[in-house]
Amino acid sequence: MNKPIKETEHLHTIFKLIIAGIVSVLVIVVSCCLAFGGSFAYVWLFTPKNIHKEVSIQQAGEMLTIRYTTTYAREHSTDVYIFSEKQSGELTHYLIDGDFVSPKIKQIYNTQSLVAYEWSAGKVYFITYKEKGSVIQPFSSIQIDAGNFQDANLLYPVAKQQFNTRKWGCINLFAELLLKCNDTEAKATLQRYARGLFTDEEMMQNRGSPITSSDVQEYAAKLISKYP
Repeated sequence: MNKPIKETEHLHTIFKLIIAGIVSVLVIVVSCCLAFGGSFAYVWLFTPKNIHKEVSIQQAGEMLTIRYTTTYAREHSTDVYIFSEKQSGELTHYLIDGDFVSPKIKQIYNTQSLVAYEWSAGKVYFITYKEKGSVIQPFSSIQIDAGNFQDANLLYPVAKQQFNTRKWGCINLFAELLLKCNDTEAKATLQRYARGLFTDEEMMQNRGSPITSSDVQEYAAKLISKYP
C-alpha cells in the first residue's frame, strides 16, 4: 500500500528539480542580458523612435512635398527631401542636426521669365527657381559639388543680387557661380575675404549666423586658388 505513495513523492522530487533547473537557467539568461545588453535595452526602451512626416507647399504653380525623417540612434539628426508633383525623383535633399525645423522660404526674384525662392534652415541655404515654360529646379551645394553650373547665365542676376546682400549663406552659395561668369566685383570681394578682411557692417549683419567669418574666409581662399 505504501509503494504508490513513494513513487508519487519521487515524481514530485523530479518535478521540483526540473523546475529549479529551469529557474536557474532563466536567472543566468537574464543576468547575461542585463550584463551585456542592458545599455542596448535601455536605449531601445527609452530613446524616441524615428519620426517620418511630410509637409506640402505650393510654389510657382507646383505642389512641393517636404518629406523628413528624424533619427535618434547614434546622432540626433533629420534628413529632408523635397519632391515636386510634376517631376519624378527628388528635387534636392539636405541634412540638419536635431529635430526638423521648417525651412524659411522667401521669394527673392520675380520677372516675366524667371522666379526664384531662397530656402534657409540653420547652415543650409539654397534656392529653387523656375524659368517660364519649365519646371522648378534647385541650386544648392549639391549642384556646386557636382560642378553643375548649366544655368549659370540664367541665374546670374539672382546670384549677383543675393551675393551683394553680403549674407554668409548667399556668399557660399553664389560665389563660384559668379566667378564662372567672370564677375570681377565678386572676385575682388572674395579676395578680400580670403585675407580675412571683413567690414564692420558685414560682421554686424551676420552676427549670430551659424556660418562664421572663418568659414567664409576658408571658402573664399579655396575659390581664389581655384580661379586665380
